[in-house]
Amino acid sequence: MARTTLLGLPLVALFLVCNLYLVAGDGDTQYGLDMVAKASRGVCWYEKLQKPYPIDEQGVNYESCNMNQKYDGQTSYEEIRKTKERKLISDGFDPNADGQPAKQFSKVLGDSSGGAYPYKSLAHCLIQTLEAINGPKAVAELSEHINNPKPFHQAINDRENENRARHGVAPLQLDNELNVRAQRWADKLAKDCAGSHHLYDVDKNHPDLQYEGEHVGENISEGGSNTLTSDAEDGVSAANGWYSEIEGYPWPYYNGYNTGNVIGHFTQQVWKGSKKAGYGIGRSSNCDTIFIVARYSPSGNTRTQMPNGELVYHYKENVMPLVH
Repeated sequence: MARTTLLGLPLVALFLVCNLYLVAGDGDTQYGLDMVAKASRGVCWYEKLQKPYPIDEQGVNYESCNMNQKYDGQTSYEEIRKTKERKLISDGFDPNADGQPAKQFSKVLGDSSGGAYPYKSLAHCLIQTLEAINGPKAVAELSEHINNPKPFHQAINDRENENRARHGVAPLQLDNELNVRAQRWADKLAKDCAGSHHLYDVDKNHPDLQYEGEHVGENISEGGSNTLTSDAEDGVSAANGWYSEIEGYPWPYYNGYNTGNVIGHFTQQVWKGSKKAGYGIGRSSNCDTIFIVARYSPSGNTRTQMPNGELVYHYKENVMPLVH
């Protein structure tokens, strides 16, 4: 999928606010680093993926959020200190200082230590700052994400339905047959490494484009592979990217004339007449690319040719204005 470069500024602010004392004692340093990595990735997940649109930028890039391999719990404190420009740990941090987090979030982090360990203040303070900025609901969502993560199909479908609800449109029902068809095309795109292209551009009469007597719509997203993101996270990233096209939509409605903006992914996602959806994801190691395919039934972005040859577009009655 199209990935934008994220500056990570909200995360930098979080890290600086969390410049507290680190816990000394008999705890395991490696365990502490693991907790910091979990908390930091969790904050990044919420700030860059989970927050309702609009967020700072669409997509997710964990490296720009200070979450690359340097912080995956496999490095030492001294190695982390050497990369001060990442601002995860600033000059004032002392791993041997005495201190406790002002508020503990053991259940959120799955932290079963029950006592002090190095870096505990940093890990828990990140969650505390997330709560201060975004409220308790953000912490509840993060806890669910860490301790009971959604599978791919549910995650992307939930995000699309959250976006549809913003327009007062009924949710898309997740459909297993459409999942199978979307996965089949995602696998082919990953195998061919030929870039994302729509099935209807290859064969508009393909049987996968007909379902229950209706034409099937399609969204596709393509982007660089990132081993630090899950299928579910990449699915939400794709849904966010499609929805971001709302910025170019010519309200009150599109009348068929060229707007100069890409809007078709957004309009298909929120199309009132679409009732069901299915999703697939393909990862290619050959071209280091992820392909995400969404199929919708009935199709959105439709038009009707009248007997006199006039084209009537159906956006006015299917792309609803924001209700909240």
